[in-house]
Amino acid sequence: MLLDAIVDDQDHTYTLLQAGMALGCVSTEPQAMRGCSASPLGVMRYQALASADYHARWFAGGVSRDALRRAPVMIYNRKDRLQADWLLQHFGLPDDSYPCHFLPASDPYLQAVRLGLGWGMLPDVQLAACGQADTLLPLQPDKPVDVALYWHHWQVQSPRLARLSEVLIAAARQVLRPTSGG
Repeated sequence: MLLDAIVDDQDHTYTLLQAGMALGCVSTEPQAMRGCSASPLGVMRYQALASADYHARWFAGGVSRDALRRAPVMIYNRKDRLQADWLLQHFGLPDDSYPCHFLPASDPYLQAVRLGLGWGMLPDVQLAACGQADTLLPLQPDKPVDVALYWHHWQVQSPRLARLSEVLIAAARQVLRPTSGG
């Protein structure tokens, strides 16, 4: 089986399936569209993290609204709302009120945070897989972001795609946190 994987923000992959541009997608949308099935995969937990040097430079006086207005943040791409929603919810900071770097690649994004280019929202799964969990400091350990993920696919699919769906669902459920009620 050959794949053509499209990487996009989990809040926007559903539209690819809807437009007929994908046979399946991982999305934050819990409801299946007509002709499709949606299976809960689990919850990906994100933490706002920074390197120790970055933390000492930008948050020496604590993580505050004022400090976050000045401290550069790493954002995956322009569709990524994790940081923006977190800043608005917990600190009342609207979009465009803080400096941003954009880096749409998972491993380089992690390395940029690790090297102190900015703070960023990183998933526990990625940190555990690469052994970086202890090298970064949480900005607000009591304010994680939990993102529930779902596998969407057309109900009528080839045996190979059905098998891919089974394997993907099983693998995701092994590494993600369980969904409540799913």
